Amino acid sequence: YNKAQTSEKAEFQRILWELCKGIGEPSQSNGRPRLPFEDMLFACVFKVYSTFSGRRFMTDLSESHNKGYISKVPNYNSLFNYFANEAFTPYLQMMIEETALPLKAFEEHFALCKVLAHNICCLIQEMFELGIKPDFWNEVESA
Repeated sequence: YNKAQTSEKAEFQRILWELCKGIGEPSQSNGRPRLPFEDMLFACVFKVYSTFSGRRFMTDLSESHNKGYISKVPNYNSLFNYFANEAFTPYLQMMIEETALPLKAFEEHFALCKVLAHNICCLIQEMFELGIKPDFWNEVESA
């Protein structure tokens, strides 16, 4: 337990980097060059893990850059812009599936519950930080 707790942040970054590397870049035909997609996936997921504000998180992101996990340190505003990027969704889903595979042999349902619990905690954080207002299970109005 102690070893896991004292190593968690470093291991989190290493595993996240392994999940992000090799994803590549989505095609872009016009506009300003984007920040590296792998870097932004790493930065967004690590930001959520950290639970720090965007500005406070920049120190962690600079350290990740120094360790070679990202090639550029984005501005915190750029980071928040990428949270709305729908192109992330399939990659995040793939990463969730990849991280669940080693746990499947032990307890598939436990792993899913843990991911869900973590997502809920992150959602609560962002409700206050970004003003997100989740609206679950809306009934579709009958025509």
